[in-house]
Parts: sequence; structure tokens; C-alpha cells
Amino acid sequence: MIRHRYRWLTLLGVVFVVVSFGLVGSAAAQSFDSGVNAQGSPDINVLIPDNQLTPGTESELTVQLDNSGSFTRGDASDREVVTTARTVQTSIEPRDAPITVETGTQSVGSIGENEPANVDFVISVPDSAEAGTYDIRVHVDYSYTRRAISSA
Repeated sequence: MIRHRYRWLTLLGVVFVVVSFGLVGSAAAQSFDSGVNAQGSPDINVLIPDNQLTPGTESELTVQLDNSGSFTRGDASDREVVTTARTVQTSIEPRDAPITVETGTQSVGSIGENEPANVDFVISVPDSAEAGTYDIRVHVDYSYTRRAISSA
């Protein structure tokens, strides 16, 4: 199962940036030895806590990835097995924004529910950048276990 989803966030600042993000998750059913029977998925949200970029500067833009997970069935003690996003990677695509993303794809690891991850990107904004609203895209790729069943 692969999910694609885009969301838009508005950032306020000297250079206004609108962020969309694409989620690509790959899922698998997995067998366990010890009575696990659960179904669900991660639900990754992208937040930008500090939203100001200034022309003529190189700044860190922190992207927060938060997982609010969706647990559809099973024992609550097995929830983490199916709601954790694993091998998470994220990157920024500037689209038409007058910025240069100096940082490449970032590996985040796993993101469980209530365990947000902060990912810092170095962004250069040229002196000639005009204040306005621009689109950038934050890509988030991850894998997860959609369904876990006991083999016993």
C-alpha cells in the first residue's frame, strides 16, 4: 500500500512560504511469534514552528514531523507495532520559491506516536528575494507494518 497526500501550511515572515508535503508510505503485513494481532497506520503531520526567512541570509528551517497514528483494530498494547513510521526520510523541494535548499535528504529513523521528530534544513535566501508567498514541498517517505498477526 502506498499513500500519497499533500497538505499546505502557510508560513508568515519576510519571505512567505507555503509548504506542501507528500507522504509516501509502503506497508506490509508481518507475522509475529507472540500473540500480536493489530491493524493500523502512521499519520504523519508536517509543522513549521519558526516560519521566518529573511532575504540575504542562510538560515535553519526546522520541520517537525508528528505522528498521530491510526489504530483500526487489535489489542491496544500492540498499537505501536502498526502506527510507527519506520525508515523515515524527508527532503525539501523549493518549487518556485527563491531559495536554495543546502541540505539534502535527511534520514530520521522511526517516528512513533507522541514522539515528534525535528529535522533541520539549511536554506539560503538571496538578497534579491522579494517578500511574498512561495510554494515549497516537503517530501516524507516511510515504511510501516499495516497489519501484524501472530503466527502462533
